[in-house]
Amino acid sequence: MTELDEKYLTSKELPAGIVVTGFSNEFLYSPNFDGKLVVPARIKGRPVLKIGDKAFRDVAGLVSVVLPEGLREIGRSAFKRCVSLEEVSFPSTLETIGYRAFKECISLKEAVFSDGVELI
Repeated sequence: MTELDEKYLTSKELPAGIVVTGFSNEFLYSPNFDGKLVVPARIKGRPVLKIGDKAFRDVAGLVSVVLPEGLREIGRSAFKRCVSLEEVSFPSTLETIGYRAFKECISLKEAVFSDGVELI
């Protein structure tokens, strides 16, 4: 699995931490990308609290995602139409998964949840 380097991410700072809003397509074409992604727990030294709306939408080559401890929310349509996505590991700190966050992820076979999710 490849931890996504923060240089490939676009983000927005909130008072309490970071919202990942998207990423650079350059990452998808890097020789290090194997379809397996680990979202970093910190960006610019601050905790990642949310995957923003549509942040990873339509990433056809994404096969597996590990979301970091500390993440509280996945936004609307965040992974929509990631048609190759097979598995997602959710942290125990996750509280909310937004509307249609994984819509049309037709290959999704495994979702590993820890205790803590309050709203799907």
